[in-house]
Amino acid sequence: MNMRTGDLVLYKGMVIIAMCVELLAAPVWAAASELALACAYGDVLAVRRLLDEGADPDEIDEEGYTPLLRAVFAGHSRPLSMHLDVINLLIDAGADVNARVGGSPAGTVSALHKSVSGGAAFLELTLLLLENGADPDLDGEWGRPLHVAAASGKAGYDEVKLLLDWGANAKALNQRGLEPLVEAVTAPSPSLEKITLLVEAGANVNAVFDWNGHNGLDALMAAAMNGTEDIVKLLLYNGALKYSKSDDGLSAYDYAVKAGRANNVLVLW
Repeated sequence: MNMRTGDLVLYKGMVIIAMCVELLAAPVWAAASELALACAYGDVLAVRRLLDEGADPDEIDEEGYTPLLRAVFAGHSRPLSMHLDVINLLIDAGADVNARVGGSPAGTVSALHKSVSGGAAFLELTLLLLENGADPDLDGEWGRPLHVAAASGKAGYDEVKLLLDWGANAKALNQRGLEPLVEAVTAPSPSLEKITLLVEAGANVNAVFDWNGHNGLDALMAAAMNGTEDIVKLLLYNGALKYSKSDDGLSAYDYAVKAGRANNVLVLW
């Protein structure tokens, strides 16, 4: 065995080990059914057999997960190919793609919420779910899928655009009464591309909200202290009120000064 072949074998071994570690780290509990366990481990043959034998694709286990949710939540950094195959089998068997953890209309998150939060690595899965009836406006503990995409550092332009293309409402409120635009401008690293899409889709740039100890803010104020000058310019161009004041009596300019955002100060001067 030459060095090149040896390196290839070592590399393949490391890949297999990494996959095993990822699978073992999946959220699998003793309460899960045989079908749910097979879905979590990506066992395509076992899933096919169990479904053929009449297993319920929407059975909710004691942790509140359906088999589809087990399969989606099993992929931590990416959905492994066998999980995509499993998800296709479950969908073909009539699984509810809008089921939420907990099984309640007021439940926490759906498969689409989880997939969107994973960003580009999960884009194929996100599209698969939407193509098979996933509701782009389904509300939950994380907000709606568009809120998740707006806030997530992993999700980018493609995720937001895909949801909007499939009918997500840029003005829809989450359980805290906030639009996706608020999540986007208050994210740790606000994205000009995502904010542009939301504004173009009709987001209310002057909606008022509380954030980070500040009361009565609007998107421009948040961007002034948290975003780039391009985001500030975008909001102003699209109707943000430059001179409005928060409940603390401060304008966007004042917040830019307090945050030390010199470029934003110049734009808002």
